[in-house]
Amino acid sequence: MKRKKKKEVIMLKKCSIFIPLLIVFLLTSSTLLAHPTFYGTEGAYRTYSARTTEMGYLTFGLHGDYAFSDVAGSDSARHFGDINTFLGYAPIKYFELALLARIQARYYFIPYSEDVYEFAFKGLRPIVKLGLPVFRDTVNDVGFTLGATGFVNIPWHPITSTDSQMVEVGFIGNVQRQPSFGALFLADFDFNVMSMHFNAGSEGGASFRTEDIPSYIANTLPPPPAERRFLWGIGFEILTGPYVKFLFEAVGKHCEAGVSDTVWVTPGIRFVTPVGVTIDMGGDFAILTDMDFIPDYEYDNTINDYQLYINQRSKWRVFFGITSSSAIFAKPPPPPKATIAGKVTDEETGEPLSATISFPGAEPPLESITSDPETGLYKIVVSPGVYRFHVSKAGYRWVEKPVRVVKGQTEVEDFALQKKPKPKPPEEKKGILTGKVYAAKDKKPILANVTIVELDKKIVTDASTGVYKITLEPGTYTVKAEADKYVTDAKPGVVVRNKETTLQNFELNEKMVKGQVIVLRGIYFDTGKATIRPESYPVLDDAVRVLQANPKAIVEIAGHTDSVGSDSYNRGLSDRRANSVKNFLISRGVAYNRLQAMGYGESMPIASNATRDGRQMNRRIEFRVLSN
Repeated sequence: MKRKKKKEVIMLKKCSIFIPLLIVFLLTSSTLLAHPTFYGTEGAYRTYSARTTEMGYLTFGLHGDYAFSDVAGSDSARHFGDINTFLGYAPIKYFELALLARIQARYYFIPYSEDVYEFAFKGLRPIVKLGLPVFRDTVNDVGFTLGATGFVNIPWHPITSTDSQMVEVGFIGNVQRQPSFGALFLADFDFNVMSMHFNAGSEGGASFRTEDIPSYIANTLPPPPAERRFLWGIGFEILTGPYVKFLFEAVGKHCEAGVSDTVWVTPGIRFVTPVGVTIDMGGDFAILTDMDFIPDYEYDNTINDYQLYINQRSKWRVFFGITSSSAIFAKPPPPPKATIAGKVTDEETGEPLSATISFPGAEPPLESITSDPETGLYKIVVSPGVYRFHVSKAGYRWVEKPVRVVKGQTEVEDFALQKKPKPKPPEEKKGILTGKVYAAKDKKPILANVTIVELDKKIVTDASTGVYKITLEPGTYTVKAEADKYVTDAKPGVVVRNKETTLQNFELNEKMVKGQVIVLRGIYFDTGKATIRPESYPVLDDAVRVLQANPKAIVEIAGHTDSVGSDSYNRGLSDRRANSVKNFLISRGVAYNRLQAMGYGESMPIASNATRDGRQMNRRIEFRVLSN
């Protein structure tokens, strides 16, 4: 048999004599404290509040709703509703109990004939709820509460005789079911005159007590099987006056395969009367196209089967409720209270401040409060007595003052805080490091990178002057100069002092490259001998410096002569002179294994031996770089 969806249905119709008596009892009960849901615990209509009823209070209520639909092709009409009566009680703080009893009313109007109707007890729903406040600002009346609720649906046995009559006129029959369980997580946000309720949870499916469905139901459209449902709800309560609240809800159920979802919205009004009675009224409106509020069926000739009857008139329903709560069990009178309020401001500008207000030595101890950041206002309710106020804020001098307050009065105490003087910023300690980077050979400036090793900070010298300059905190640094084609030089232990300028120059030597030939001009020997003249020492000292700057370089010291004299004589003379240079370099600290001496005589001229100038150029000592 085809089923489109399972429908949620509730309605209000005439009921038995106990209903007026219950209303009279509600009207004569004492002052209202809580505003319960249709289920008996505090909340809106069908969305639970995470808050609970005041401890020790007993809640009574009666709520009902009503929907109707016409019957296609006739003047008949179906009427449907639920009457919920409940009893709630909060035995301890943050904990609430309730018991809901549900009566179902079904009525079929037949013109010019006897109507068919039924009032049937549908079952009970015991409910437990726990709600814990997470945050509460009593000055601005802002809060956040979390809670949870659990319930059990205990269905009652349907009356077969009247239920079969209802099935004959198009209502879906009731089948005996097992109890089902459900639970919801709750959250409340309170913003002064507005409260928001959020519910989310699930409800188990209520399976049939027996596998055999009565024949009068099986031959039409039986109720849907047990399906687990995801329940959700969002509710808003807005206080629009001293006795009036506007309520709006959206609730729904997401069902498993085989049963369609239900979603409806509920606008309504809640009257909190001065005599202690709450009156609710409003309407439900189905959102989904394939749902309404009456569980009835029709025969569809196109499919030759029964299906749910969706009627536009039954896509809405109205409800009415009346509730009251009473302190049935006597509670001790509340301790006397008094109020201290005021404002915290900046002494100089008068601007409001968000300051921390504590109460040292208070008995019992009081929690610190904070003044409002926009207005500077604060408020606290305390027992009569004398309190020491300690008002503090970062960047301001704290203030203390004793405040005396008497029962039932409000003491106004304002506080003006003085800013602390701003501390003078510490004196910045800096020194200057400067110098010049130039070539050792010709003293020309070099474009180089100068690095402060400890700070990994690099600066570039001026290309035209070779000068660098940097500001540093006082300290000892290692300074390194690097340039292309030059040997890197590092100076450890360079001291920079506060408010002083430190000068550190760098003289860079050229890098030796394998295969490079360096002619040492200005080396002179005695005529026909290998004795080095003293005027040659500066040139040789420069050669020592270059070799020491390139500690891995191995060089050949090549001696050359002009063509005057025999070839064998010239080769021997050039070899002795090359070795004289080698020995001089060794005496100046150059490792002997880095030096090789070779005389080439007149075999490698670089100019013509026919002229005096050419012969002078051919008499020379060269460094040939063998490896670097």
